Amino acid sequence: MLNPFPTRNRRAASRSPEPVPGHAGRARTPGLRGRWSIAALALLLIIQPAMGQDDPVAEARPGAVTEAMLEAKIAEVEAATSIEETARAALVERYRKALSNLHRAGANAQAADDYRQAARSAPALIQAIRQQTDEVAARAPEDSLAVDPSLPLSQVEQLLQKEKADLAAVDARRADFEQRLAEEAGRPALIRQRLAEAKLRQAAIATQLQLPPPADAGPATAEAGRWVLQTEADALSSEIMRLDQELLSQGPRIDLLKAKRDQAAASVRWVGTRVRLLDALVDDRRQQEAERVRAEAQRIRREAEGKHPLVLRLAERNAALSEALAGAATQVSTLGAQTEQTDRLARRIERQFKSARDTIAIGGLNQALGRMLQQQRRSLPDLVDYRRAMREREHRAAEIGVQRLRHWEEEERLRDLDAYLAELMAELMAQLMNETPSAPDAAPPGEALRALALDRRGLLEQSIAAADGYLRELAELEAAQRRLLAVVTDYAAFLDEYLLWVRNTSLFQLDQLDSMSAQMGRVLSPAGWRQVAQTIAYQATHTPVYAGLALVLVALLAVRGRLLALIRGLAAKLGKPTTDHFGYTLLAVGLTVLAAAPWPLLVAVTGWQLQVSAEATDFTTAVGGALLFIAGQFFGLVLLRRICMPDGLAAAHLRWPESSLRLLRSQLRQLTWIFLPAALATEIAAQLDPLDAGWALGLIPFLIAMGSLAVAFARLLHPERGVLATYARQPHRRTFKRLQPLWYPLLVLYPAVLGLLALIGYLYTAGTLSILLLDTAWFVVELILLAALGQRWLLVARRRLAYEAALERRRAERPAQAGHDDGHGEAEEPEVDLVTLSDKSQKLLNTLILFYGFFGLWVLWSDLFPALRILDQVTLWQHTLMVDGEPQVLPITLASVGMALFYGVITVILAKQLPAVLEILLLKLTEMGAGGRYTVTTLANYLVVTTGAVLVFKTIGADWSQLQWLVAALGVGIGFGLQEIVANFISGIIVLFERPIRIGDVITIGDTDGKVTKIRSRATTIRNWDGKELLVPNKEFITGRLLNWSLSDQVTRVILSVGIAYGSDVRLAMRLLEEAARENENVLDDPAPSVIFETFGDNALGLLLRGFVDSTDLRFPTVSALNQAINDKFNAAGIVIAFPQRDLHLHTSQPLQVELRGPAEVEPSDRT
Repeated sequence: MLNPFPTRNRRAASRSPEPVPGHAGRARTPGLRGRWSIAALALLLIIQPAMGQDDPVAEARPGAVTEAMLEAKIAEVEAATSIEETARAALVERYRKALSNLHRAGANAQAADDYRQAARSAPALIQAIRQQTDEVAARAPEDSLAVDPSLPLSQVEQLLQKEKADLAAVDARRADFEQRLAEEAGRPALIRQRLAEAKLRQAAIATQLQLPPPADAGPATAEAGRWVLQTEADALSSEIMRLDQELLSQGPRIDLLKAKRDQAAASVRWVGTRVRLLDALVDDRRQQEAERVRAEAQRIRREAEGKHPLVLRLAERNAALSEALAGAATQVSTLGAQTEQTDRLARRIERQFKSARDTIAIGGLNQALGRMLQQQRRSLPDLVDYRRAMREREHRAAEIGVQRLRHWEEEERLRDLDAYLAELMAELMAQLMNETPSAPDAAPPGEALRALALDRRGLLEQSIAAADGYLRELAELEAAQRRLLAVVTDYAAFLDEYLLWVRNTSLFQLDQLDSMSAQMGRVLSPAGWRQVAQTIAYQATHTPVYAGLALVLVALLAVRGRLLALIRGLAAKLGKPTTDHFGYTLLAVGLTVLAAAPWPLLVAVTGWQLQVSAEATDFTTAVGGALLFIAGQFFGLVLLRRICMPDGLAAAHLRWPESSLRLLRSQLRQLTWIFLPAALATEIAAQLDPLDAGWALGLIPFLIAMGSLAVAFARLLHPERGVLATYARQPHRRTFKRLQPLWYPLLVLYPAVLGLLALIGYLYTAGTLSILLLDTAWFVVELILLAALGQRWLLVARRRLAYEAALERRRAERPAQAGHDDGHGEAEEPEVDLVTLSDKSQKLLNTLILFYGFFGLWVLWSDLFPALRILDQVTLWQHTLMVDGEPQVLPITLASVGMALFYGVITVILAKQLPAVLEILLLKLTEMGAGGRYTVTTLANYLVVTTGAVLVFKTIGADWSQLQWLVAALGVGIGFGLQEIVANFISGIIVLFERPIRIGDVITIGDTDGKVTKIRSRATTIRNWDGKELLVPNKEFITGRLLNWSLSDQVTRVILSVGIAYGSDVRLAMRLLEEAARENENVLDDPAPSVIFETFGDNALGLLLRGFVDSTDLRFPTVSALNQAINDKFNAAGIVIAFPQRDLHLHTSQPLQVELRGPAEVEPSDRT
């Protein structure tokens, strides 16, 4: 860069100190030498006591700790062998901490001396810098800018690039000074806060030094502790001295920074002028070059006229390349102008950003500032166009790069001129032969082709250089626009942070109604509406959009009755599994949208045409914007009315109660005739006067619109008579019912609060929140419709499956003689409850709707999030956090509590919904069993809860050091009374990881057999074969004996013991037993069933049948089926299944009386 400052001044500037707080390094002032430095230091030592700045580090007091003493002690302790390792480490740590305190004290003393030096040297430096700045201002940049007219354009462009680089460097230096000034502005408050903390710590150390050492501390430990406190006190004293000197020297240092900033700004202006001059010169040279190239192209065409066709073809190619070069020069100039314009816009927005920050820091939020911020927010450029242009430039850069590569390859081939000419002639001859049936008679002149090829090589070199310049300018424009995007994004976030909380107009008073007549006259002026009518008529006659719209509108209006009839006709096909289909519901949705579209479409296209018309005025543009806004609300109301019509989508397909539909139709009709006109008037007023949002003409219709919404919400959402009354009375909606007293008043009062905000002057806030209210209301309607459509789809699928199952049962139960029937008769339709859906599918649907709802609300309200940053300014409490061994006090703000509540709510929702979603996903996507799925979902739930708890506690400032006492208390509690609970919890985790049991396993524990149904954190639920549920503590599965029938293999053995009478054919019985086992479909072939002759019993011959089934669930059905088959086969074979035999012995020591009686002879008293 051509530096605007002389060499003499540059040397002086290089010696200017720039002390940074906390950094060592002594700044030297020009002109202070030798004795002057000593005299200044002596004077400082003389006046220092008077200023109250005692230096504890510099003073040598008796018993002071030095670095040599500490290093000697460290070496002594490390070399000692009689000290235990822990005691040695503790002593060394204390000595090193004391040594660190001494180093910190020395650094603070050096920094304090730097501040003193800066305060003394600042006036002279400021004077020298201002003199240099004045000299620069007096010099004209164009005087030093002498460019030789014969200098090639490429070298002038290089000079321009160098100047631009120098401009970026000096501008970065200016920005650095601005940043340092901004940091210095906030330093006094931080310094005073730190001074108070340091003095409190000094007092605490002084008190500690007065106390005797602990009784259990040895002499060395007590001495080390005392040294740590003494050195810390010295470090604090030196820090206080440094902070005092920083405060005392801040004024001169700020003045010095301002002088350097002004110097850098002058350099920016000086170099910027040179850049503009060079830029204009380059543009002129490029235009001259473009004109020269165009003239050259015309010359080439003229000279090629009448010559050989090949010469003419090559000349045409050269001419086309020359014209492309001329166009590239113009495009490069255009890119340069766009870059300069973007830079100016970015710098202007940066200045506005800085001004707004400074204004808020000094004056706070007020009405005048609110108007200014709102005006600047509306003046910010729309970034959508810039982002689209950046994407287009990426494609353009790729095209230029490909074209440059082709030109480079052709230029490389031109280095071998003969080979290039031969290849070129063959190519051109082939093209000529394809275009004309006969080849030229004479051969092309070689010299002419050679001359044109040489000209083309020069053109290719210029084209490659032009492509490089174009890509370079494109990169500069890209960088400038990215900078603009960053600045606009930051500034928009800053404005959004404050605009919502600041009043932008005065409180409404009755005398302000006088101004309404003038505004009403403007809105109701016949001339304005005449312009609207004329613009519509002009667009209708000069643009095809209205003609096409008219055809579509007429067609939709003509078939609207047919559409409504089709919608009602679909209702007759619903309800029966044989005719019902979800496609009918989707068709009804499409027909309903078409029936609702005509008039809102007309309103939307009219508003669009009013805005894009070439004849548009401010009034017509305002009316067009209002119509575009109202079109969306109009379409939503009409569509919802069509959905709720009798036999429509809601009544026939979604089965909404008729009472709710009547109420919806009534309120939608009122909103159409009250809310829409009021909203239209409000939007027209806001479009005409955006700064005051149409005050006061737009206020009254805004209040009417909000009032109509409040009345509609009160009637539609009433707990007893609203549209959700039936939903709230369902047994599983108790939480929704309990929360109604909370959300019902909030929703009803929300529009009223917005009207109140508008009355007291918060127009921007009321308008922004009203738009969010409408968007949120329509989004909630969308969620309700999506959930209802999802339930409808599940219902249709469930009914279809139930119907098919009924058909299968009927076919299976049909008698064999009717087997020839084709089965096309009507099957009995199963009665399926409309709300009985698959639990898992319903949970998945609810979870998807819930997450979609959270995502949508996040997107809708994301523009409001910057405004919530103001909650960071409301400090509730503070907590101390150790960072790099240093304590730092961090505030816990209202925003922190809000984020903690948000994390807590998200954790609760995920903990409830995530298991069902994971189980369904694992069931669909993997072959994992029920036990594995349960393990994954349970561990995921633990992870979610743990992560959420950590986030909540961390957000509110609870770290491990503050929770140690709680952990210790829990440890004591566990040791005494909670050890069983913790043991069961840990055992539950072990069970989930090790998986000795799983959901669905058949187990035996103690004297209980059953199936595992639930595994919880404390106990596991087992359902026995009687259907009773037993809760078993998890510890029993880890410490006790457990029999799992299906842990690694579901195959289990079935044993049947059969006894046959003595004298039976044993071999036949064994064969029959084996036949019964092999004929049973549940008995496995591998391992094969076996039959053995086990024993000679008292009453029977004991046979044993052993077989295997592949699941414990098949044990009892298989045993029953085998017993039936064995009984049938033994009866058919005449084999008697033995029964117990008993011998009766009669005592004959006395005569026995034997009497035979018939049944009629038995007396009643003898009957039992």
